[in-house]
Amino acid sequence: MNKSWSVEEFLRSRPAFVPALVVLLLLVFAGQLLRVARLYSANWDEAHHLYNGYNILTTHDYLVNAEVPPLVKMAAAVPLLPLHPSPPLHQGSSHTENAFLDGRAFVFSNGGDRLSLGMGGERRDSRASS
Repeated sequence: MNKSWSVEEFLRSRPAFVPALVVLLLLVFAGQLLRVARLYSANWDEAHHLYNGYNILTTHDYLVNAEVPPLVKMAAAVPLLPLHPSPPLHQGSSHTENAFLDGRAFVFSNGGDRLSLGMGGERRDSRASS
């Protein structure tokens, strides 16, 4: 006997199917969000590229992280020029290590959201609040 099922009959015969499917799809979506956030968020080298670009534009020092070409770093740092963020004191390590340590200090001591979005707002002096 060839009995054809419609979608409505299938869903009526299995009332837990739709909620289980919704939960499964939400879990897959959450997993994708976490993976993308982990892979593509500003969590490793964006801060040091921003710091390097600002450092090149203000002090003409190309030695910090010199293995990366400066044009993109400088272009990313141009919106920071009117904000006059305070550069951090050097950590006393090699130039490549400074790129990461000083970059993180540069972004987070100057209000990371303000710098990463390139928006003005009030200038925050990190030395006065420390």
